[in-house]
Amino acid sequence: MFFSEVFDKITPVHTNTFNFLIVFHDYTIFVRRYATCRIAMNGYIWYSILYRTEVIDMPRLQTGSFEYTRRTITQKAAHLMAENGPEGATLGCVASALGISKGTLYYYYPAKTALINDIAEYYFERTSDALLEWVEALPQSTTFQDGLRLLLETFTYDKQLTQLRLWLAGEAARSNAYIRERIIVKRHEWQLLLELGALKLTGCTSEMMRRMGALIATFMDGALTQYALLGDAALPSEILAAALCELSNQGSGINYESKKV
Repeated sequence: MFFSEVFDKITPVHTNTFNFLIVFHDYTIFVRRYATCRIAMNGYIWYSILYRTEVIDMPRLQTGSFEYTRRTITQKAAHLMAENGPEGATLGCVASALGISKGTLYYYYPAKTALINDIAEYYFERTSDALLEWVEALPQSTTFQDGLRLLLETFTYDKQLTQLRLWLAGEAARSNAYIRERIIVKRHEWQLLLELGALKLTGCTSEMMRRMGALIATFMDGALTQYALLGDAALPSEILAAALCELSNQGSGINYESKKV
């Protein structure tokens, strides 16, 4: 009888051929390489791989639940990262917070990098949603200054989002090329949403917002970093909005558009 005939399913865990899952009846067993032994005897050398098994504390995955579970893990990890930084969002910390075993978590995220990248996508999605919320909530004929104030308040109201932005920016600056490239792509998308919101602002056109989009994005970066670090001690949104409005008036003839990448 072949080994594969005993169990319902044997699945390698992503790229690590020494880690795999065995589905047996209603349980999933995570098998992880524990150690490799080198044995020398009578001029011969053998290598023996020791495995450690762990029964995943959940029944066999149901069809369609995989992405939902990954989403749940991502949201919890994002919360932990916002509260404690990347070091507080280790796979072990996330598993503990969710009340599941590490084996269960490894099935969905065998490496922390994959989880960090999904947290980044979660952040990008929420940022786009916040910008759309700003556009939809803007009353028609809002002044440019009030529009900027409301934009700042939309983001500073969500403390988790501002903290995530801070930590993910650090990840991108240090070594994560994926997040860095995605930030560049998403910033152009967000600039288009700013131009859409400009259509509701008096004294501001989409062309003006297009020219100033990079400046506003840079200003927002600084303002949100200040808010993430200082909290209530940061400059109020109305003062920041007035300063940016004054800056835009002084440099109305300057093209602040960022270079396309």
